[in-house]
Amino acid sequence: PREIYEQPASAFVCEFIGRANRFEGTVKNGWADLGGFGVDSTLPDDTQVLGYVRPHDIELSVGELPGALAATVYSRLVLGHHVRLELAQGERLFEVELPLGQTLADFKVGDAVFASPGEVRLFAH
Repeated sequence: PREIYEQPASAFVCEFIGRANRFEGTVKNGWADLGGFGVDSTLPDDTQVLGYVRPHDIELSVGELPGALAATVYSRLVLGHHVRLELAQGERLFEVELPLGQTLADFKVGDAVFASPGEVRLFAH
């Protein structure tokens, strides 16, 4: 099961096995633009893609970082040993999970943050 979670064979499996943020985009010149960030891609130009990022694979910062998404904390929920933050980037919402003891887990609703997606799983749409 861990292999399926970490290396899903399809978008369906990625969504079915665990939580994942979904970003839509298009490939141009070997780059999948996912709306504010992107990743290298071997898919043909103009391919519509879905990029998935697990909530724990997103790092947060108070300062701007290259390739980071500017967002606002929309909601905050403490879940045992971690905090789930829902972030808003315009009308798009996505989730980040942080360990409860981590300083960045203290963000409050309305705080401005920068989110850096880590591992992106990309699928043709």
